Amino acid sequence: KTKVAIVGAGLSGLYAAYLLERQGIKDYLIFESRDRVGGRIESGFVLSDNGQNDVFDLGPTWCWPEFQTQLKNALDRLGITLFEQYETGDVLLERGGLLPTSRQHGYTNQPTSMRLNGGMNQLINALLDCVAPSKIHTSHKVQSITYEASGRIKLDLQVGVNKQPKCITAQSVMLALPPRLAGMIEFSPKLPNN
Repeated sequence: KTKVAIVGAGLSGLYAAYLLERQGIKDYLIFESRDRVGGRIESGFVLSDNGQNDVFDLGPTWCWPEFQTQLKNALDRLGITLFEQYETGDVLLERGGLLPTSRQHGYTNQPTSMRLNGGMNQLINALLDCVAPSKIHTSHKVQSITYEASGRIKLDLQVGVNKQPKCITAQSVMLALPPRLAGMIEFSPKLPNN
């Protein structure tokens, strides 16, 4: 039982939890079907020659604070710093398949492409610092959401690799996942098409 159920522990779900926390709302749970948080944001690590871990982003990489003012405000509140994307020199393009790698003149973005110090995963980590681990339930796939006549909302889940059934009731549900994935959840009554 929870007041607010958040479906999805990517950037949107974790940021929703962060905003609830800022409003003093502590009665919420986050359900993520994967075994990790972060959604499309994921970073890889490679041990460099100097023994340090070099970070590279596997998903989103850049941001443009001049256009993405809400993101910039969130980064500032969370104390995350940015640096300009290096834009001098040539670019190597890998097109995949049997096509050879090609070298082209680089170009400058306007506005400048910015990156997060430490990689995009710094944003996920900063949000996780604001959310109690007990609020996040990974490997919890929401199968169906039912709005009952009593006003309660029932979420039926499959948990873990064994897909054990679990039922949660909530007063409100936030869907923090792409529409394609939300379309895989059975709603009763059905959601309107628009």
